[in-house]
Amino acid sequence: MPAKCRRCMFIAQSAKTSLPPATQTPYNRIARLGNLSPEPDFAMNMKRFAMPSLLAVAVVAMSFSYDASAQQPPQDRRGLRQPVYRVAQAQPAPVRQATAQQPVRNEQPQAQQEEHPLAPMVARANELIKHMDENVQDYSATLVKRERVDGVLNGHQYIYTKIRHEQKNERGAVVEPFSVYMNFQAPDEVKGREVIYVEGENGGNLIAHDGGVGLLAQLKASVTVSLDPESPRAMKGNKYPITSVGMKNLMKKLIVVATESMKHDECEVKLFPKVKVNGRVCTCMQSVHPVPRDHFKFHIARIYVDDELQMPIRYESYGWPTREGQDPPLLEEYTYVNVKLNNGFTDRDFDKSNGNYRFN
Repeated sequence: MPAKCRRCMFIAQSAKTSLPPATQTPYNRIARLGNLSPEPDFAMNMKRFAMPSLLAVAVVAMSFSYDASAQQPPQDRRGLRQPVYRVAQAQPAPVRQATAQQPVRNEQPQAQQEEHPLAPMVARANELIKHMDENVQDYSATLVKRERVDGVLNGHQYIYTKIRHEQKNERGAVVEPFSVYMNFQAPDEVKGREVIYVEGENGGNLIAHDGGVGLLAQLKASVTVSLDPESPRAMKGNKYPITSVGMKNLMKKLIVVATESMKHDECEVKLFPKVKVNGRVCTCMQSVHPVPRDHFKFHIARIYVDDELQMPIRYESYGWPTREGQDPPLLEEYTYVNVKLNNGFTDRDFDKSNGNYRFN
């Protein structure tokens, strides 16, 4: 099925700026990517948060997410806004493309075939993982996530998150396990929810209590539960379990997906420098599968790497339109804001008995 190139657009603040082009679908039209564009002045103003020392994946999601550190963050949600994504008018860096009309692979001997367009993207993801392994022991951030679960696009959730990467000694023994603390800031139905997960502890379960507003929610919040991270209760309203949360886990998952996609053609990859996410200068890596195929997980995927932090602070993906004139539907998006690296988190930060948390 022929696919014609289209240009996509975001609206950032009060002016229109061109989004990374090269968005192809089976339909010849301009896509606004599911109206992802924030309204004017819809920047996330997190200054109202008194965030303690700080990010992490890749982002990903889970039904019991939360937002709290060694200090309880303020509960005023007036400062919560959707993130702003701005793309400068720069042209994308040249990257090879494979399309339905011009597949990368051919009948030449394997040694003469050019590398798949996704190969540099996979290599970059591996570089980011190596950087995090060597330079980032832990981080804190506010995770802003939105996911399509069971065909329904959920609203934005705002979660203060602390993540500690697994650390090993020179003999390869784990001395600090992968650990997550989450405290939901919004929306109201989950506000106050806390979740802790420490790999290898508590029988592999997460520890959580619910949140929300109203008397019934307060009663539910008073009960601390231990759940299998992949159980229906823990996964309710979430696309991924807490074991997959964090930027490093996000990169690992994308490498698996990209490696599988490299078995096929019909792929375009472009790089966009000087993209801004909440004022942070990033490089955007975009992958597009122009034609829907069963073996592809998405139509468009974008990773935004913070140029200073060298961390993937945003990921978004879209499916294919089901009819002409339709915007590509958002599948998932994760943005880490107010990222703070290497806080020196200890076991106390991931202990339900921490006096700053509200577990019973």
